[in-house]
Formats: sequence, structure tokens, C-alpha cells
Amino acid sequence: MTKQTIKYKQPIAHENGMVLLISLVVLSALMGLLVSMFELNILGYKINTELLKHQEQFISLEKAITQVQKNFQVEKLKVCNRRQHEPVSVFFTDNQPTCFKIIDKTSIKYSMTDLGEFPCLRVIKNELSYSSHHWLITAYNSSGFIQVRFVEQGALNACEEQQLVKYVSPGQISWRYIQGQPV
Repeated sequence: MTKQTIKYKQPIAHENGMVLLISLVVLSALMGLLVSMFELNILGYKINTELLKHQEQFISLEKAITQVQKNFQVEKLKVCNRRQHEPVSVFFTDNQPTCFKIIDKTSIKYSMTDLGEFPCLRVIKNELSYSSHHWLITAYNSSGFIQVRFVEQGALNACEEQQLVKYVSPGQISWRYIQGQPV
């Protein structure tokens, strides 16, 4: 048996550099994708944390409004709730009185605005038709505010235009939640 020698072709020097360059480009692209994936995960975590914070603050506002409504007859007599309706604004200003509640370790400001009697919005009680007395209950914290329109039985007044008469139930008739600071 004779020995055969196999000759290998020597690679050209610039081919070695091309393989290295392509490897570096592929590794750079993979690292870029990995970094962007980490950034997306961190951003998703921040968004979830922010949403949970707003949800907790909304629940605190809701609890405060519920407590005020349960003790409505007592709450409306408090000095901090003696606020008359101003046609221009139903939001808080610095010179108006507000009350405070601590709900779930969160300080909540709230106020009740007396919107007055509405003779054509009627409340029926004991088969008699009374005018309705409306209150605007507003509670706010750093995340936003909730406003609830609350109706109770008013005086035994007549509506001047009978075709405009509407009947409402006593209690909460509408609400709104607005995210952000009150103006």
C-alpha cells in the first residue's frame, strides 16, 4: 500500500476575515434582538404596575363615595360639605371646603355640592309626588376624581310644566370617573 497524500487547499486570507465579519454581524443582530426583548419586558412591567396603581386608587375613590352615600344624612350636615352650587364649575377650587377620608391608607378629599330642588324631576313616596333634591358628591385623589349625582326627596312642590315631568328614584342616578387632576 502506498501512502497517498491529500493536499488541502490553503484558504485565502480575506475569506477568513469574511467569515469573522459575518459572524460578528449575526451576533450583533441577535444581541440587538435580545436587548429589545428585555426593554419590551421592562416596559410591559411598568405599564402593568401603573395600571394596578390606578385601579387601586379608583377602588379607593369608589369606597369613599360608597361610605359617603351610606351616611348621607350625617355627611350633608358636616361643615366641610356646606358648599353651594356654582354654575361655572362643579370642580374643586382652593377656597372651597373639602372633607377628608382615609381609605386603604390613601387620603381622599370629597365634597358635597347642593344642586337644589328640581320640581319637574319627581320622587314618589307613599303615593305622593315630591320634587327631587339633588346633590353632587365629588371625591378625588392623585389619580383622578369621581362625581356622583345623588337624589333625595324634596319638598311637595308642583311642576309648572306638566309635560316635562320625569320620575327618578332616590339615591344615585349618575356617576362619572375622570382620570387626572381636577381643574
